[in-house]
Amino acid sequence: MGTTSNEVKQNWNASHYTQIKVSVNPVTAERFKTFCSRSGVSMASELSRFMDKRADGGESHPIKTRSQRRKEIERLVLRLEQIHDAEEVYKDNIPENLQCGVRYEDAERSITLIGEAISILEEAY
Repeated sequence: MGTTSNEVKQNWNASHYTQIKVSVNPVTAERFKTFCSRSGVSMASELSRFMDKRADGGESHPIKTRSQRRKEIERLVLRLEQIHDAEEVYKDNIPENLQCGVRYEDAERSITLIGEAISILEEAY
């Protein structure tokens, strides 16, 4: 009696792949299944792609220390401060006769919102 198609596939998979068992939170598992289904990819191929990236030193979902996150926030705050300053310069250079217009109001609103974002980030870290 010859081997069935399933047996052939199982033998080939056994000689070319290693099975890894993973235990995860049921909610995470369901979200991952949904993601793969919507993306049209298999769970095995998505996990393999992730493991390849991690093994090669690439990090699709980097695990960072608190210090690394703090430095990133500090860089972000610095960039937001630069944008804030540039927006103030823009607002200050709007001619006096146009300071009751939409551009001036938008600049003021941007300055306020950027300032609030900076405050929130500084409080967070």
